[in-house]
Amino acid sequence: MEEPSFPRGGKEKFVTAVEDKNLKRKQNDDLFGKANTQKTSKKGKRREKAPDIDIDFSAKLKVVEPLTYKTLSEGMLVLGCIREIQSYHMNVSLPGRLTGRVAISAVSKQYSEALSSSNNVPPLEEIFFVGQHVVTKVTSIAMEKSYYQVTLSLAPDEIHSELTHSSVKEGMVLTGAVTSIEDHGYLIDFGIDSLRAFLKKTEVKAFRKAYNINELAVGQLIRCLVTKSKSSSTSTTLELSADPSAVNEALVPRDSGINPHLVIPGMRFEVDSLMPVGHGVAVKWLNFDGYVHVDHYPHQRKPLESQFSEDETLSATVLYSLPLVRTVFLTMQKPHPFSLECKDPNLATNGVPSNCDVSIGEVVDNAEVVSTSFRGLTLKLKKSDEVFGFVGLTQIPKMTEEEKLKLLYPPQTKVQCRVLKYDVMDRLLMCTMLKDKIKDKMLMLSDLKPGSTIHCQITEVRKKDLYLEVNKHPNLKARVPSIHLSDTHVSDIGKRFSVGQRVKGRIISVDTEKNIIFVTLKPSLVLSRKPILSYYSDIPQDKFFEGVVYLVDPKFYLVSFFNGVSGKLSLSNIPVELNSKFSLGQTINVRVAKVIGPSKLKLSMENPEEEKEGAQLNFEVGREYSAVVDSIYGKEIKLTISSKDLEGVGFVPKPLVTAHLSLADSLMKSLSAGDKVKATCLATNLKGKGVFTIDQELAHTLKGGMDEELKVYALLPGFVKTIAKTGVIIRTISKNSENSKTVIAFHRSLADDPVEEIRDIFSENQPIMFRVESVVEETEEHKEPISATGSTKLMDVCPYGVEQGGATFMQNYMNTYVKIHSKLKKAKNAIVTYEPGQMVSAKIASVHVGLAEVKLDGSVKGFINSYHSQGAALAEGQEVQAVVIWVDMGTQCVQLSTRPDILKQIHRDQVSCPKPKIDSTHRGEVILTNDDVAVVILKGQCRGLIAVAPVKRHINDSTPIEYQLGKTCKFVFKSLDTVLPTCVNKRDLPNKGKKPKVHPGSLEKKIQKMDSKESKKRQVEIKEEVASDDEVGEVEVKRLKVDDEATKEEDREILDAPDEDEMSQLRKEEIQIVKKIGKKKSDPQTLKVDNFVWDPNHVKEEDEESSSDESDGEEAPKKKMTLAERRALARKEEEKLVKAEQKLLNEEQTPQSIDEFDRLIMASPDSSIIWVQYMAFHLQATEIEKARAVARKAIKTISFREEQEKLNVWVALLNLENLYGTPESLEKTLQEAVQLNDAKKVYVQMLKIFGDTNKIEEGNSLFDTMLRKFRSDKEMWVYGGTFYFQTNQLEKGRHLLQRGLRSLENRDHVDVICRFAHLENKYGSAERCHTLFEHILSSYPKRTDIWNSYVDLLIKAGNVDAARSLLDRAIAQKLPVRKMKVIFKKYLEFAQQHGNEDEVEAIKTKAQEFVQSVASNLPINDDSDVE
Repeated sequence: MEEPSFPRGGKEKFVTAVEDKNLKRKQNDDLFGKANTQKTSKKGKRREKAPDIDIDFSAKLKVVEPLTYKTLSEGMLVLGCIREIQSYHMNVSLPGRLTGRVAISAVSKQYSEALSSSNNVPPLEEIFFVGQHVVTKVTSIAMEKSYYQVTLSLAPDEIHSELTHSSVKEGMVLTGAVTSIEDHGYLIDFGIDSLRAFLKKTEVKAFRKAYNINELAVGQLIRCLVTKSKSSSTSTTLELSADPSAVNEALVPRDSGINPHLVIPGMRFEVDSLMPVGHGVAVKWLNFDGYVHVDHYPHQRKPLESQFSEDETLSATVLYSLPLVRTVFLTMQKPHPFSLECKDPNLATNGVPSNCDVSIGEVVDNAEVVSTSFRGLTLKLKKSDEVFGFVGLTQIPKMTEEEKLKLLYPPQTKVQCRVLKYDVMDRLLMCTMLKDKIKDKMLMLSDLKPGSTIHCQITEVRKKDLYLEVNKHPNLKARVPSIHLSDTHVSDIGKRFSVGQRVKGRIISVDTEKNIIFVTLKPSLVLSRKPILSYYSDIPQDKFFEGVVYLVDPKFYLVSFFNGVSGKLSLSNIPVELNSKFSLGQTINVRVAKVIGPSKLKLSMENPEEEKEGAQLNFEVGREYSAVVDSIYGKEIKLTISSKDLEGVGFVPKPLVTAHLSLADSLMKSLSAGDKVKATCLATNLKGKGVFTIDQELAHTLKGGMDEELKVYALLPGFVKTIAKTGVIIRTISKNSENSKTVIAFHRSLADDPVEEIRDIFSENQPIMFRVESVVEETEEHKEPISATGSTKLMDVCPYGVEQGGATFMQNYMNTYVKIHSKLKKAKNAIVTYEPGQMVSAKIASVHVGLAEVKLDGSVKGFINSYHSQGAALAEGQEVQAVVIWVDMGTQCVQLSTRPDILKQIHRDQVSCPKPKIDSTHRGEVILTNDDVAVVILKGQCRGLIAVAPVKRHINDSTPIEYQLGKTCKFVFKSLDTVLPTCVNKRDLPNKGKKPKVHPGSLEKKIQKMDSKESKKRQVEIKEEVASDDEVGEVEVKRLKVDDEATKEEDREILDAPDEDEMSQLRKEEIQIVKKIGKKKSDPQTLKVDNFVWDPNHVKEEDEESSSDESDGEEAPKKKMTLAERRALARKEEEKLVKAEQKLLNEEQTPQSIDEFDRLIMASPDSSIIWVQYMAFHLQATEIEKARAVARKAIKTISFREEQEKLNVWVALLNLENLYGTPESLEKTLQEAVQLNDAKKVYVQMLKIFGDTNKIEEGNSLFDTMLRKFRSDKEMWVYGGTFYFQTNQLEKGRHLLQRGLRSLENRDHVDVICRFAHLENKYGSAERCHTLFEHILSSYPKRTDIWNSYVDLLIKAGNVDAARSLLDRAIAQKLPVRKMKVIFKKYLEFAQQHGNEDEVEAIKTKAQEFVQSVASNLPINDDSDVE
């Protein structure tokens, strides 16, 4: 049943929700006094008055309906009852069996300040108790999936926000917070300005005795009775009493003249004139109507009049009042709220009141149906009539309609049910009739043991932890600490978990005092079958236990286990081969080395027995083993190796997980404990623990050179052991670990292209192939002997080119890709629903320089770069149609394209698209590249098919292929077995029938040149001739003795020796240089090796001659330019200079360099546009600090008179900090901007920035600050409404309109409502927009600007007929001539644009008729103007 748009009780004017400010102030002052009915008038300019506000309190309800989440709204005051107290929040029951939550920060302002400044603050359970009634204010209502989350506040300044100091009178009962403790009493704060209140200690004795409290605490809430009041025009002073007997029995006098707008829940009134209505009774409190639901009778199922004696004074307590119509709902329960009898310790311990003869979890076989309603059944559970039960519709088998409920369960029907919990507000036992819940064993907190596995449902997601409800046991609550959320770090808990999500966890510990279970969701603990450590006694020291690191110190770790057990792990007790750097929350395996005292453990990761056994184990390097994943640490995988002949433990470092580092993280995350894998051993240590790889293709590559000896030109595998300044230290992989050697690859030999930063290419433990350049005597360099030098260049490792152009490497990438895809598919990850070629609808989430981030279904991220948006301006929130071109399993995001040409080319059904044949060649357009692959669209016969080609072709390939997007190349297909066909660039394959070319700069090429020489002499003479102006020197290196048994390979060794500085490091043989004089000056500088001349020109000519048959046609040597050619070149240079000068003179041209910006700034130092463009220039290059520096410089440079220019720069700086800075830097910049500029303008701009970037929490907080400072400014309310609607907080925006109308002057109401109507039309409901405009026009028909605005809105929405009908209504009115002229003019323009000639003529005719009618009514000889 839909809720009506407006409250019941007759037709009301729109403005009845808006109270006249003067009337409101007068009513506040007359809260307990007679209202002054005398009207006052003001002289002055006559203007249109707003209609009076008349709220009809005489409207009668035929049915008393309980409070629901739909009728509950933000800003409502509701009486609640505390049902559960946790460390940082309280759960509160509300009328209608609703629930809300009060955070620890929402108790009072004083309590929050005490928490932040002192450690000696009483916890919530000491200042509140279960069953205590509290006055709450609804601050927010959020819908999470199918659950409502209601946030409440108890703060007095929130509860009493509508009261003024003069409205507080003697006899009132208010809730205040203790501000400070004085010698003779307490200062109490009621949250009302200019109100001072003092509570004497003598007036607190009875309260402390009744509630067993030694001393009141600062921030504690206490209900007080006003015993004395002294008021003046500026302030009020109160004396209070906290005696429970006086406070709890206080009634509001009948002659108080209370304003019904200011009734606060918890107030008690005398009531009479009881009149039965549906599901309750109507009563009279003072002169107003109120309603009591049947659940709030003294005895819920007896006639109300039979429950009181004739001479008894009837009283009722206010529960809540609905907004706008102010219908008041009350309770007549006994004992009444706030009574001392409500303090029942049994509620906290057993969950039910002391007078209840039923316990939680009990099954009642013969419960009797008492009544039915649209919400469920009311049951009498046992003989006692003290407490009744209630079964909601969701807890009744196959029941959704009230009519069926009445037929199947008439009164006195016997049913079976189980008690689930007790509702402390409505005083009902909540039950279920579902058979599966009745049959299940109902667990109590005492039944749960640490280590048990439980299924839970998330009830609350906080910033650092989760709160759960144990499935089928709503009385059991659980909490997940932050370090137990997952095995990996959870950066955004809100994206990982959601309310209502079902999870499997394991109990860590049970706190019976606080009624809370601590649970872990870490898969390494939940799925583990290892024994748990839950006691400090009888611990076996030969067993390993799993624990979680909860404190990290430079010298030790503290590790927690189950049931509160913890221990200390020192770094000295961690084996050397293990990574000793553990992170917070990491699961590790440790054993107890020693028990120190009753509750201290010394932990170790070493096992002496395992070490002894390990000495006898020896994994065979190069052999493949069957393994099981034991656990996954941050950067390595631990394996359990088992075979017929041995067992042991192995480790897979992250670089050895796969040859493709971009997929390593995703592959590790997809693995879990217990997974079976094939692992190849690559190294062993003395303890029998090995280093393995689970990438079989990588293992195949590395095994190829394990049998090779360390000699010149040998190709060997290895690991990167250390990265030094001069190069990379490599440890060779050998089948015999004792023969493993250390090799250095110098900086010049690392990659085909020069390397600027070594760590950009290499990392520790990275697998690598290298070619030996030279073998040297072992020298103690880099902490261990260096045996050789090597080259890791791809041209040296693969001198004839990469095998099959990298097809094998590409195939291995796609195989790993498929493994991750299948794992994610089993985990039901939404990323697997996207495939290349698929058309999707995407919403732009954010736009950055050259890149737009989009949101897809399933919370999957997508990206559209500038190439694929074809330069189109994408705006945040825009809906686009795009095609998937690549699904990246490494980053788990989707690459999209909106380019029209690509959308046309890609075949929509990639499965049915024609496939190429193996080894066939096809043309393809490159549309995307990353570090590993290039995505191409095929042309020709397989037009529209998406394929992938390798960008990186080998584990040594440090200079990947660079493709230009949009370029068409020829590709040869090598495989069709994976998700996408794989191909290689044809240029990377040798021509058929031709011998492969050798790379010109490789070692192989040098050796071929040496072999072509005929000389076989045993002496090498190096001569260097130096020429100068007056003398020529010759450098001769003495002959190096070579052993007679030396081979040609040793000659190569000398030729390929390292540079001179490197030779000194490796202790090469000393070369003596002798300088000689006497050569011709004209001789060129040469370097000779026997008959081999190292002359640059000579070598160039030789190379050109020798490689002429290999070259595809190189350019001929440059000839001398003719006179005409020189003149043409001079003209081109002149044209370039002219263009450069014109570019500098063109002011509209955006500068493209720092120098150009500096010139512009010197010319216009006060121009904010140039400064902002300068910032954007640096941001495009991701130089954030430079952009900040430019902004700061601009603020200092721009003249102080140019306030707007300075403000523009501040806004740009705030934008920068919002996108790229930290919350702290943004807050600091904002405060500085507020101090140096117009605060209002800065706040408005910052709110717009938060709205554009969808930062809801920050924007809400900022708007609260703005509202406190500029509450009387109508623009602030509109800006806040814009932010709420823009960020999809529609209910908050609508509630803000009501708040604004109560705070602003009447003259501002129409403008504010009109602008909120436009917001509704743009972001919310068009129907609401039309309703708002209709209400305005009905109250202010003479506002022609509103008529025009409404017409324009309808036209823009395409609703031409409605606009025409509205204009017809407008011209039918009897308005002043000048206003009718405006309306007729608007109608005529409308008809000319959207009508026809007949309509235009008809409007002109109506206008003439109107003028004639006006003229006919004018008196004769009257000079009045009819225009």
